[in-house]
Amino acid sequence: MTTEKCSGRKLFLIRSAELLRQYRSWLKRVLDLLPEDRLWWGPSENVNSIGVLLKHLRGNLRQWVVSALGNVPFHREREKEFLNTEESLEDLWNAIDETISEAIKTLESLDENILCEHLQVQGFEVTGLEAIYHAIEHFAYHTGQIVFITKMITGGDTQFYVLGEDGHPKPNW
Repeated sequence: MTTEKCSGRKLFLIRSAELLRQYRSWLKRVLDLLPEDRLWWGPSENVNSIGVLLKHLRGNLRQWVVSALGNVPFHREREKEFLNTEESLEDLWNAIDETISEAIKTLESLDENILCEHLQVQGFEVTGLEAIYHAIEHFAYHTGQIVFITKMITGGDTQFYVLGEDGHPKPNW
């Protein structure tokens, strides 16, 4: 990517979309490792299952990016995101994948001036920049939890990075 004629604001929008693509790859990799019968398992009663985390990520990303920034109507029922509903892994993946695609499309279509606009999201008054920053940080946080729980269950390595010929880690997603 060239930064010629690229403002910091535009770069922030581009990088935010890139991060969602990266996190989608990470989620796909670990969900492919996850036995379906462990989707609704949590390490303790105070830790959400991967299924719950996927539903929560979808609701949050749709509310904060697709709806608030993209002006797409959405009625979120946040409390229902935290119920083990026994949806299949395939259905949950399709739902989060679709939402990630919509969020990326939204981010890539935004005018950079939206970053300074004030919005109401989930009872908070935030700027467009704060909404995106929250959504990306939130997505990364819970993606990390999903990765960790999957590693606990499988004992496997995600191989997100591999050593290059120069001895430095290289992204493998």
